[in-house]
Amino acid sequence: MADPSVHEYVGDQRLTLTVDTKRPLDKLDFSSQQRVFGKEFDENIDCSGQSVEIRKIRTACGPSGGTATNVQISEEALRGTFEFKCTNVFGATWMVEFPENEHGRYVVKVDGVTDAAGNAARRFVLMVDAHCSRWRHRWRFPSTSSALGVQDRSAGAPSSVKSVRTTADAWMSIGVVVSFVVIVAIAAPRRRGGEDHDAQTETLLCANKGIAAGGYGAAL
Repeated sequence: MADPSVHEYVGDQRLTLTVDTKRPLDKLDFSSQQRVFGKEFDENIDCSGQSVEIRKIRTACGPSGGTATNVQISEEALRGTFEFKCTNVFGATWMVEFPENEHGRYVVKVDGVTDAAGNAARRFVLMVDAHCSRWRHRWRFPSTSSALGVQDRSAGAPSSVKSVRTTADAWMSIGVVVSFVVIVAIAAPRRRGGEDHDAQTETLLCANKGIAAGGYGAAL
């Protein structure tokens, strides 16, 4: 039997139990320096059971940059070179960091993110342009038309178009050089012919002067 003193403190008590049955809601997408991309949620999240798929859909940035492709990043690359992180320090945030060797337009599909109670968030998709400025600067070369002061209209065009225009500029430069060499080759005999003609004229003048002055010039 319980001690009699226990009965002195027996009374009605109400216990409240709160159960979270709502999924976490994603609020907005963000990017930083064309390198880190992510999504914010309205409550703390858990990414321990997440699954991620990343596909490269264009070889350059933008909706029409470079050429279309459909290359899936391997699981080994995702685990070895990409960095994934979920943090609840300054708000609930899911993030991925792209390695420097990846550039162009990508589609990132994420599933399996939950809140602390285990409620799964909706699967979300991010469309990202990674390392655009760095690779655009690295592959930008001055064209012949730019060197001549002609506006380069290929700026911002797909790489395939730029290569065609660069080839055309190169052939234009070759044509200019060949034309210049031909002109010089034609002008040289004329110059020599002109010099011979001037020499003959001068000889004739000297001969005429010699005859008129009673010198020893030969009559031609």
